[in-house]
Amino acid sequence: MKCLKCNTQNDDDARFCVKCGAVLEKPKTPKKQLMTKRQIILTIIAVIAIIAVGASIHYSNILMGEPTLVGHDFDGIFTMDVPEGSNFVLKDLRTQNALFGYAGYINKGDYGYRIAIVMITPSNNDISSGDVIEDDGTMKVTKNMTDNENPYNLYIKKDNCQIMMSGWDLDLMKRMAETIEIKNLDSLQVQTTQVPHVN
Repeated sequence: MKCLKCNTQNDDDARFCVKCGAVLEKPKTPKKQLMTKRQIILTIIAVIAIIAVGASIHYSNILMGEPTLVGHDFDGIFTMDVPEGSNFVLKDLRTQNALFGYAGYINKGDYGYRIAIVMITPSNNDISSGDVIEDDGTMKVTKNMTDNENPYNLYIKKDNCQIMMSGWDLDLMKRMAETIEIKNLDSLQVQTTQVPHVN
């Protein structure tokens, strides 16, 4: 330790300078500065803002972004590419009756507002409802003016059956419709005789 008076180097544990006898003061170590309340509040606000921005980006992609489509198997009956993060759960399974049997799925995952319902029926009967806004013979689009959540219904005829999708993103439903592959309609008829209506 150096003497502040004469600049002589002394032992670190010395209390007095060996040359001039002055009292040696140990250098003061700077105290650790604690965060002020204001700094803590600003840090918390910044963290919340970062989380909010991240969440809004994630959900704006779900609501408005172009989703990546991935293959999905609908109980061996058919396959179709669906938005990644979707979770189509069997909602209705009806037995074959005078009109038609069907399997209905509801999307309980991401993109549920854009594409909410998928249904398949081994029937060529017209199952469409609502005001027709497009019809090319294999695909029909109707609009339901009373349903704000799922205003569009898309009906596809393929391999002696019909697939119906319901939601508000018509472009997304059309992209999905291009990927439909019928696998086993007999499987639907066998399942419908064994599984009761699901609420």
